[in-house]
Amino acid sequence: MSVVARLESKLGRFAIPGLIRIIAIFQLLNWFLIHASPGYASLLIFDRESILNGEVWRLFSYLLIPGSFGIVWLLFGVFFLWMLNDGLEAEWGACRVNLYLVAGVIFSAIGGFLGPAPATGLVLWASVLFAYAYYNQDHEILLYLIVPVKMKWVAWLSAGGLIFHVLGHPSALVAVLFGLLNFFLVFAPGFVKGAGQRVQTANRRKRFDSAKLPDDEPLHQCHVCGQSSLVNPKLGFRVTAAGEDICDDCRAKKSAQP
Repeated sequence: MSVVARLESKLGRFAIPGLIRIIAIFQLLNWFLIHASPGYASLLIFDRESILNGEVWRLFSYLLIPGSFGIVWLLFGVFFLWMLNDGLEAEWGACRVNLYLVAGVIFSAIGGFLGPAPATGLVLWASVLFAYAYYNQDHEILLYLIVPVKMKWVAWLSAGGLIFHVLGHPSALVAVLFGLLNFFLVFAPGFVKGAGQRVQTANRRKRFDSAKLPDDEPLHQCHVCGQSSLVNPKLGFRVTAAGEDICDDCRAKKSAQP
């Protein structure tokens, strides 16, 4: 039994169904609180010194900060998280989604302490997006509420955005790598196995192709008249007891002889 399966058997009864949905609702509520009290957002961000001074809620409260402060994009983000939650729970169940998210929070916190840049919800939600896109590559959404685009391309755009962010802010590299560590641990073994299988398939195809006869060498050639399957593809051939090819014409003539 795998580690995840053992954890699921022990912790499954404590799983929170719709956990990502709940976080999305808190983001919506916090949007109103932040607008009512601008200083409120500073209490939610990941801050190493504040955490070490006892403000431990900052280890996860950054996930509750809205992804956008424009109301339209806020609602789109809530809907998007809602969709990710339902898609992943359909594949994994609530417990595994909880474990994936908790692992992401733990790894993000480690990266936030080890690297110069703090943990952010942007990277952790990207890991959730990548997991969803893995199972729903061809599912379409309306990008910018207008352009239909498949989830696999949304995931690639998000990955490109993270790479661009790291190139512009090298200090964020540790936070990004640790924030995606839950995704790598879950899916990297499958990627490696799939790549190995593709290599094996290519090698088998190469061996099969190399074993084929050259195009100018016939598969059958009658030892009596010399006709071959290349000259007359419709002509039938048989193999004699001596292991030689004989065409149907010569075989018929031989049978007709007294």
